[in-house]
Amino acid sequence: MKISKNKLLIVTLLLLIFFTSRAQDVEISGSCITNTNALVLGGDTSNTTYNGNPVYYNRTLPVNYQGNAITTNLYLYYALASELGTPENRWVVAYGGQPYYYYITNATTAPLGQYLPFDTNATVTDCGGSVTISLPCTSFTTPLFDSVASICSGASLNDLPTISNNSYTGTWSPGIDNTATTTYTFAPGVNQCAVSTTMTVVVNPSVTPEFTQVAPICTGDNFVLPTTSNNGVTGTWSPAINNTATTTYSFTASAGQCATAITMTVEVNSSNSQVVTGDSTSITANAAVLHGSILGTPCAPITETGIEYSGISGFVNGFGIKVPATNLAAGNFSSQLTGLVQNTVYYYKAYAKSGSTITYGEQKLFITSAIPSGLTVYSTPIVRGTNVHYTLSGIKPGHYAVRIFNSVGQLVYQKDMILQLNFIDDNFILPAKLPIGLYTLQVFNPTFKIQKSMMVQ
Repeated sequence: MKISKNKLLIVTLLLLIFFTSRAQDVEISGSCITNTNALVLGGDTSNTTYNGNPVYYNRTLPVNYQGNAITTNLYLYYALASELGTPENRWVVAYGGQPYYYYITNATTAPLGQYLPFDTNATVTDCGGSVTISLPCTSFTTPLFDSVASICSGASLNDLPTISNNSYTGTWSPGIDNTATTTYTFAPGVNQCAVSTTMTVVVNPSVTPEFTQVAPICTGDNFVLPTTSNNGVTGTWSPAINNTATTTYSFTASAGQCATAITMTVEVNSSNSQVVTGDSTSITANAAVLHGSILGTPCAPITETGIEYSGISGFVNGFGIKVPATNLAAGNFSSQLTGLVQNTVYYYKAYAKSGSTITYGEQKLFITSAIPSGLTVYSTPIVRGTNVHYTLSGIKPGHYAVRIFNSVGQLVYQKDMILQLNFIDDNFILPAKLPIGLYTLQVFNPTFKIQKSMMVQ
């Protein structure tokens, strides 16, 4: 039979297209192989074909052999039964020239799919198991799934779907756990050109709402029962708040929360106590100790005591300066006031807080001492790096500077100030690096100067 040149050319082109489309690089994964790796068609230029079929090659394939990360060369080729000692010809995958996996077929290019191990007893760490040959993907898609609504611990949780919304199949790991929040990983099946994705299923533990116990209150005091617990549970209380009688309230969590019901009892007491403003003691030019006491039994635990003071006689409760006490004992307490102005009248009241109620004692007064005339330096000798307290009376308001000179007249410290009063009652920290010795403290302005010696140690 005579074949024309045109027909022969067409057949040749069709065969070329067929083998070109089939003969291409592939990828390998599975067993002890780390990730997915390329096998290059004709990658070993000295062994591009074997037994008439193409050879695929990777010179540095990463594997995890017996717990060790190593690289090895890998060949994928067509082997004859006589070479393998098997009943049939096979495509084989070989590490370093040693066949490990096979696929029974007489295909002229590497078949795609699962290659089985020659040694069926080998573990994965010894490169047992199977490997998969697949075509490289030119792009990858993320499988899409509907998120799973959160559940309460122990509630029913269905298996996650093995087919994604965009039609990729695969498996999820780890196994379903309906007792703890878990992130599951979806692994697409081979040859789908899809990447793994994750889904977190939130499992809410069954919790007991926690609230700070409302302290006992006095009759008529206001209080609030929070609708959100300390550990984040929202809900409502019943019955309605009653500030005239001790009542037990029940908290019910809002729907959709894994929480139990709890109760809280709020104690409401009547009061038969009294706050008494005590005497003033230890009065100086800028400080005083003021006393107070509590008589009888308060309607609720005392949470704060102290002194409130002002320069205004008859000041409204709560509008003075509060100085809390920290020494309540047997109903008695005191507060130390500092930073006061010399030779000044102050008015004060003792107070105590019980529940949300603040009770005041009667108003009393005291007068701070006047500072000495002239310039006075206190607590000499003065230790370097500690406080210097000095006073000066009988001066005019204006701009002043306090200076320190050493024994040879060198200025070693200066502090400027603007006065609106006719005296100075001031403190500053003496520089710690000054040498021990005799110094002069001087108060100065353009029309006035006064000084006094002081010893520094």
